[in-house]
Amino acid sequence: MINLEITTATGVKTVSIPSGWHEVSYQYYMDRIRPFIGDDLDPIESNIKLVNSLLETQATEANVMEFGKVIEILLDWMEEAPKVDEFQINDETFKIPVLGKANGEPFMSVGDFENCNDAMKFLQDSDLDDQDTANIGLIVLSAIARGNKELDDHEFSRRLKLFKDISMDVILSACFFFLQYILTFEKDTQHSLIKQIKTKVSNLLPDTTLDGLRLLSAAHNQVYLRSLHLKAQS
Repeated sequence: MINLEITTATGVKTVSIPSGWHEVSYQYYMDRIRPFIGDDLDPIESNIKLVNSLLETQATEANVMEFGKVIEILLDWMEEAPKVDEFQINDETFKIPVLGKANGEPFMSVGDFENCNDAMKFLQDSDLDDQDTANIGLIVLSAIARGNKELDDHEFSRRLKLFKDISMDVILSACFFFLQYILTFEKDTQHSLIKQIKTKVSNLLPDTTLDGLRLLSAAHNQVYLRSLHLKAQS
């Protein structure tokens, strides 16, 4: 984590900002980042709220001139495409399938391919609904990760609980692979649930978030001046 000393309307305080996806837990992401991203949100307004959320400040206390260094940190790692293929939790080891290249050609092991087919079938046969798929990152990871136990309803439920504090570099690695797998093998994209999952995975971190941060970075001086003008008029 990166510690920053920031000035607010009530004084100076120290805050911690993640330095990469490996320092963002899934719960932190869902609580502090996810509510402020989406195609239906104004990019600058939503990212002002995002920065406030990360700084743990209210809009009435925040100093917009502090936003520049926060935005610089976020843009430095939010565009990362994590590539985690193995992780451990509670002394258990799990592997995420890999779709890569060997000798310049697409490569995927038979074991990973079979595992993904099984995961797809499991998802198609599940009774997940809209409320369940709100936690789409956990669902994808729980379905495709390979562990010592066979994936069934009981193991899937256990993983959903076990992985709830996993870091986002692991979640995103699983989600990026999921999208690659569907695109490469054109797997079951017409199945209603798989199609729904694909859309939600694609929106896990929309480009509008990064675009909004870039716009906010370019405009934050003007935003500051405008806030002073509005304050002088009040």
